[in-house]
Amino acid sequence: MISCRARRDPEGMPLKWHECHPVFFAFVLAALTRISHAASAVPEINALETEWINMGLMGPGDVSRHRVEVDRRACEVRFAVSVNGAEKEAKPSAYPLAAAACEDFFVDLEKRRPDRWKNDYSVPMLDGWVWELRILYKDAPEKRFKGNEMPPPGGKELERRIRALAPFASEPRIF
Repeated sequence: MISCRARRDPEGMPLKWHECHPVFFAFVLAALTRISHAASAVPEINALETEWINMGLMGPGDVSRHRVEVDRRACEVRFAVSVNGAEKEAKPSAYPLAAAACEDFFVDLEKRRPDRWKNDYSVPMLDGWVWELRILYKDAPEKRFKGNEMPPPGGKELERRIRALAPFASEPRIF
């Protein structure tokens, strides 16, 4: 077998490794392309769940928890409010979504790439509120995020989009 160094082009110059082994080079290039496409694939999101929890001092009738769920498969938003730390939260209100609005919401959320967000957005504080966000994927493990004062990247816009999905009886607190 002739080595690459011994092979020369028509002008007498030694061949480069990818010119010497074009089949091997094509195989390596194809493998690297598959790996980079797999790493950049956006996982499909099936549902989003948020929970806002009041951690401050509460009096009678104070809201202690807001829970919002947006379900892609059911095309609906569910919203529940707990008052004064009640163990049982109120039965969630369900708001059906138009299929196009539901799909648009989740496509926009997938573009924000929550699979790349860090998990914790908490800052030191004595009291206030905390939020939790859970994203359920079609073919990937769920991701959980938490924080208090600071939302995740694009969180205020996400909060605005969630609030615009349905005519909520009271405005949900998310971040």
